[in-house]
Amino acid sequence: MIINASESERQAVINTAMEMTCAARTAPKTKGIDRLGTLILLDNDIVKLSKEMIKIGKEKDQPFFIRDGKMLLNAIAVVLIAVNSKTSGLNEICQYCGARNCAEAQEHCHACAFASIDLGIAIGSAISIAANHRVDNRVLFSAGKAALEHGYFGKKYNQIIAVCLTCAGKNPFYDRTEQFGTLTDIVNSGEKESETDEISSNPV
Repeated sequence: MIINASESERQAVINTAMEMTCAARTAPKTKGIDRLGTLILLDNDIVKLSKEMIKIGKEKDQPFFIRDGKMLLNAIAVVLIAVNSKTSGLNEICQYCGARNCAEAQEHCHACAFASIDLGIAIGSAISIAANHRVDNRVLFSAGKAALEHGYFGKKYNQIIAVCLTCAGKNPFYDRTEQFGTLTDIVNSGEKESETDEISSNPV
């Protein structure tokens, strides 16, 4: 039996993604309360998320979403790490979210600072696994936000961060300007596409 490099590398990345979800789950949490969720995206679901990122980038005039959406197609797996931002009940002693207490935070829809801290700790724990296994990775707000908009977790969580993973001779998640141009280039490219669409859609 022979296992070729592309097959073994793909499986190594997927196995690492699974270990990362375990690391995120067991990461330290505020008051020991687990409000984290994880998912792993492969194949067509990565393509769907990429399209969602590009769509958001065009609709909300955020070229880095378009750039990152294209970049995401280099991933073998994408790990989503999510948190529910409900308050921690520390009230006046805390105020890290900017509200006077947890009741005011809920009234004004503030995200609990400790939820974000828990999410950050979980991400750090997860990507340490990727580093230990020498798997190329990058942490992405853009992909996490698109996953939230797409409803991958339903309404259970309200902060999501994504970690894209692959195995390559050179990490494809860096040198993004070299691959996709500057953000200005992406904006100008979008304007040209719009002009082309407008011309093609006008019957003459």
